[in-house]
Amino acid sequence: MADSKDRTDIPAEVTSRADDADKTADHGSDKAMSGNGDKTDGKEKKPENNGLDNLVSFADRSTEEVREIAARGGRKSGETRRKRRTAKEIARTILQTDLSAEQVEEVLDGAKDLIGDDASAYAVMIAKMVQEGLRGNVQAFTAVRDTAGDKPTDKQEVTAAVTAGDVALLEKVGARLGIKKADELTD
Repeated sequence: MADSKDRTDIPAEVTSRADDADKTADHGSDKAMSGNGDKTDGKEKKPENNGLDNLVSFADRSTEEVREIAARGGRKSGETRRKRRTAKEIARTILQTDLSAEQVEEVLDGAKDLIGDDASAYAVMIAKMVQEGLRGNVQAFTAVRDTAGDKPTDKQEVTAAVTAGDVALLEKVGARLGIKKADELTD
């Protein structure tokens, strides 16, 4: 091994440890020597810098290098985005899939006439929920009713009378917000 005086680009503490390891190699020991001269149990110590000394800043790179790295990152990002479908897309795909006659028979217990010619997973699920609702399952009934668009809306009835003070307050707020009075809107 070369003398540590020949290695000007390497810090002295590193070269002195490496030279000490060469001079004091213990071949009879069952413990291995690491590259820095410390005895270990066959495992090398991790560097203290966590591998950050080989990173090069974008400021230190050429414009072409930075552009190429950015382009590679963009391509990889697009590829990853295409692979990762949303749950909504997956659900749509599955719901639009046609089931086999055996699958429909198994799920609907012979009530294939509920779905007609549509053997999609969505149609079969709705038909199964209708069956469950007819058997008394309130959650299934509610889901079918809401899906069909018959969900009752939550309406609140106001029984308090509007006083003259309330009207005056509303007019002041409206004036601040630039809202015209109701009788001005009809003109």
